[in-house]
Amino acid sequence: MPRARSIVIPMLDEAERIPATLAALAASELGDAELILVDDGSTDRSGPVALDRIEALALRGRIVSLPHTGKGAAVARGAVEASGETIVFVDADLSTDIASVERVVATVEQPGVDIAIGSRRHPDSVIATPQPWTRELAGRSFNLLARALGLTTLRDTQCGLKAFTREAAEATLVPVATPGYCFDIEVLLHARRAGLTVVEVPVIWRHDPASAVRFTRDTLPVARELWTLRRVSGGR
Repeated sequence: MPRARSIVIPMLDEAERIPATLAALAASELGDAELILVDDGSTDRSGPVALDRIEALALRGRIVSLPHTGKGAAVARGAVEASGETIVFVDADLSTDIASVERVVATVEQPGVDIAIGSRRHPDSVIATPQPWTRELAGRSFNLLARALGLTTLRDTQCGLKAFTREAAEATLVPVATPGYCFDIEVLLHARRAGLTVVEVPVIWRHDPASAVRFTRDTLPVARELWTLRRVSGGR
């Protein structure tokens, strides 16, 4: 019998994109999963639109509303609310296709795996729609900096697709204190400290030009978050 599953989706002004994501989940093997959609202070109708689609598609889900704090805070709250034995979070735009989500979930449900993460740098991954070269460069620079600070050894920490056993989620997602872009790094630091097994999984990924992250705007906050994590962790 498959495990009970919860899918956490952080939302910030996703009224236009969330209907397609919910439709894809409804048509997949994950259609019976518990859905926790965390509205991170949207200024559009993300919450009402998502709730309407949940009801229309007969999905098992609910909306959790927060003041705008950041993606990390939204995912952490979603993990607290989730009841599944497997807890997965995905980006609202579903940049990784639904087959990749199913693959990551199947991986974490294998014996001996605590966390499975989508990785765009996996040799078997397919980048169906590449990022502009400026964003690609920024992403690689971020990973190099995180490695240089001793925060990770993984090739891709920022892909918005990660799955956890319930125990791993409680050890890594629930205690997250990093509110913004670098929360994935904190999650993986908690995993490393706890001695958890993390497996990188190939994905099919498409760049969404409407992505909320803008490195020219967010470089300083991201750098501050990385440095705070480096100081707190001691680079271990």
